[in-house]
Amino acid sequence: MRDAVYQRIPVDASGNIVKELSYGRITNTPQDAYWVLSVWGKNLTDEKYINGGFDTRNVWGYDFSVVGRSREYGATVSVSFWRYCFKGSCG
Repeated sequence: MRDAVYQRIPVDASGNIVKELSYGRITNTPQDAYWVLSVWGKNLTDEKYINGGFDTRNVWGYDFSVVGRSREYGATVSVSFWRYCFKGSCG
């Protein structure tokens, strides 16, 4: 039986924790270039959620939870050295 404390964490019919996170990625690949630029974000709405844990309230009087990661964003540049050398630009 779930008590009021456990009900603060949204669960589906199977008892799995429900978390709705938003992700995004925008990628630019120039036609004749040997590089790719991506801008990305994870958990864009900065949703607060429990990632895992276990219930020890009957033993120690409290439960243990791991809070999920907060908003993250960044940029990634990928370079294809093979493609760069294949074009004759390499040594």
